[in-house]
Amino acid sequence: MPYASILAEVGNAILDLVYPPRCLACGALGEEILCSRCIQGFRPVGALICNHCGRPRPRGEKCPDCAHAPARYITQARAPWIFDGPLRDAVHALKYRRKRRLARPLGGMLAQFLAAKPFKSPNFDAVIPVPLHPKRLRERGFNQATLLAEEVAQELGLPVLEALARTRSTQPQVNLHMHERAANVSGAFTVTEPKAIAGRTILLIDDVVTTLHTTDECARVLLDAGCKSVYVASLARDL
Repeated sequence: MPYASILAEVGNAILDLVYPPRCLACGALGEEILCSRCIQGFRPVGALICNHCGRPRPRGEKCPDCAHAPARYITQARAPWIFDGPLRDAVHALKYRRKRRLARPLGGMLAQFLAAKPFKSPNFDAVIPVPLHPKRLRERGFNQATLLAEEVAQELGLPVLEALARTRSTQPQVNLHMHERAANVSGAFTVTEPKAIAGRTILLIDDVVTTLHTTDECARVLLDAGCKSVYVASLARDL
């Protein structure tokens, strides 16, 4: 073994003794970026869902979102987990504590979910992340949706297109009532590369969706610019 490699291994061993590896979500000691206990605590959305928006619903009941405020422009939306518990902790650590390394396991698990074909068998042409406004991007230093989209695209063998831009700074949707969310994001996005998306089936990636107003507005401008169809995949559905 080269001398430099031996020194690197010794150095890493010393660092592990002084600063033991911890799960970036819960802080538990271990070797993983995201520990198995956290992953086991992710609550699945389940099989009984609205065919359009992917919201969990009891058998025979109409989806309240699609009944009262339907996402008109997306073809379908799906998420593997409910936004609570350990998954909420992991997403908050990624976004607000800037634990960017969490994007790799989270994005990888989202890619595995998509590889099982939860949609009605589309052939995606490209992946597009939901963009942040430039001001928010400067504050955070990265777009968590872009990090997840890169992992998904790599696993699925698709290109990532930065073809969307957020041109108007909006309030966080989480702070708004249902009827305020559509108005908050109306006109907030634009397509920057119409030729890149013309006639293509797009997989739009976000970390968490609630009412789908943000992703539906993204889908609207993509379709207006010539996109064929837009499917939405997110890590979690916030109920």
